[in-house]
Amino acid sequence: MKLMPNEDGLLDIVMDNGVVQERTILSAVMVSILANRRASQHDPLPYGFKADGTSLLDDRQGWVGDIFDERGRLVGSKLWLLAHEIATEETRNRAIQYVREAIQWTIDDGYVQNIEIQDEWHHRKRLNLAVELKMSNGDKLSLRVDYEKGTVYEL
Repeated sequence: MKLMPNEDGLLDIVMDNGVVQERTILSAVMVSILANRRASQHDPLPYGFKADGTSLLDDRQGWVGDIFDERGRLVGSKLWLLAHEIATEETRNRAIQYVREAIQWTIDDGYVQNIEIQDEWHHRKRLNLAVELKMSNGDKLSLRVDYEKGTVYEL
């Protein structure tokens, strides 16, 4: 299934006499970056996600289908944990780590040889990330991540 960002930056399913089949890993990479990965017990949760009292009621997000992955891999990224963070070097490092962690499967499964992530602060309020994947066949896939808007653009 092929996904494409619409004018609002949300992902739409591409239709052309039915659902268009994706022939690259682009849609899978976009979902990997934008979907909310389940937070571990050690991850600090943003305001509004932590329950009063017991941690059993904390909203750690994630996809219920993760329990069926035989290799224990989780879908999505932890970028959502940065929702209320201020612009610091630690926040920048965590954002890069979360994106790399989210798309590590592309290397593990042999689609990609190398992942490069460049960061850019936009008015010291928003972090934009440029992600370049060097594919195993020699091609490159370049993306721009604007998490505040919830968008990933192919460059």
